[in-house]
Amino acid sequence: MTFIKKIVEFLNKDNMLPLISGVAAGAYPMAFYYSKNFNFVNSLSHLIFFSAIFLALPIAVNYLCYLIYKKNHLSQYKTFVLPALNGLAFFILAIIAFNSKIDNKKFAIAVVLAFLVAFACLFLKKKQLFSKVIIIQFLLLLVVMYPLSKTLYSYFSRSDSWMEQPDHIEKVVLKQRPNIYVIQPDGYVNPSELKQGHYNFDNSEFENKLTNLGFKIYQDFRSNYPSTLSSNSSLFAMKHHFFSQVDERNTIMNKNPVVEILKNNGYKTHFLAEAPYLLANRPKVNFDYSNFKMSEIPFLGRGLVVEKNIIDDVKPLLENQQGANFYFCEKFQPGHIKVYKEAAGTVEEERQTYLADLQQSNKWLEELISIIQQNDPNGLIVIIADHGGYVGWEYSLQSH
Repeated sequence: MTFIKKIVEFLNKDNMLPLISGVAAGAYPMAFYYSKNFNFVNSLSHLIFFSAIFLALPIAVNYLCYLIYKKNHLSQYKTFVLPALNGLAFFILAIIAFNSKIDNKKFAIAVVLAFLVAFACLFLKKKQLFSKVIIIQFLLLLVVMYPLSKTLYSYFSRSDSWMEQPDHIEKVVLKQRPNIYVIQPDGYVNPSELKQGHYNFDNSEFENKLTNLGFKIYQDFRSNYPSTLSSNSSLFAMKHHFFSQVDERNTIMNKNPVVEILKNNGYKTHFLAEAPYLLANRPKVNFDYSNFKMSEIPFLGRGLVVEKNIIDDVKPLLENQQGANFYFCEKFQPGHIKVYKEAAGTVEEERQTYLADLQQSNKWLEELISIIQQNDPNGLIVIIADHGGYVGWEYSLQSH
């Protein structure tokens, strides 16, 4: 009890309260967001952003109000205003951490809860309730720091050694240098699987069109990985990995042998995506061109809110291209069934949605292929998905 009393006494020092209260309000929501979304926020710019919003801003507001109240000798600062500011910052930042966004209804709830906490602290000031509220906030921080510390350890102990090639392929000199178009429709299942099992879909009309255009269709083609990040990081690294080894987005967008080989052979490299999912953690981009700028990508979220039309973006590039060019085009369709059970429909409803999206993807692919072949009849076009659609499961996480 003596140790607890000393902590309470320290927390009650007037000049320390704004700092401690600000840190207590923002540290747990920030740590919680990092623990649940680390792969989306593991950049220095994210750390600066989160430190500014979740820590520096509450501390600054607290000290501003503290100085105003101190100058005017107003006594309610410590007993009502500071608890209200602490509660408001804590609940707003917690909502953001849990949902990545806040609307008017959630903001109103945060205000009501903050004032309830403030009034409770005011009426129970003799029992030093506010000090105990801050202690609880720091205890929440300690709870979430355990899983976060494991994530941080795993991340910082990673090595790029798994990407080392077994030969001198990175120094290869290409004898022919056609323009290369790698088009990735997310979750597109291989032809042999589509016509059987839970998919049971006749895609022959589209496949015949591809054959007539000169494509070779590979049956029984599978991915070793269940997600966009894990699959593409293996693809661009030209090596198998074991998940925890790899910083996926950095491998895809920055350091990988595919882009290096192409650049060494005089290719200009292009990344075009429907949404900045692969750029969500703001990695260094080694592609010469990206249709998304970092200024367009929000710090919060998973890079799926902002959208662009790949065909609109690729047209001027095709019309003005010179030399050898490489394009990686990422389309988030047909995708896959719902991730979580709560959001999913029946198995048949998810199947119908997937197949409808697949047919939309077929139309998009036909349009993009037509534009490429009109501008570049000798181009090499590769259509390759990242994983399947998980049709037959109730929701995609069930497959794990």
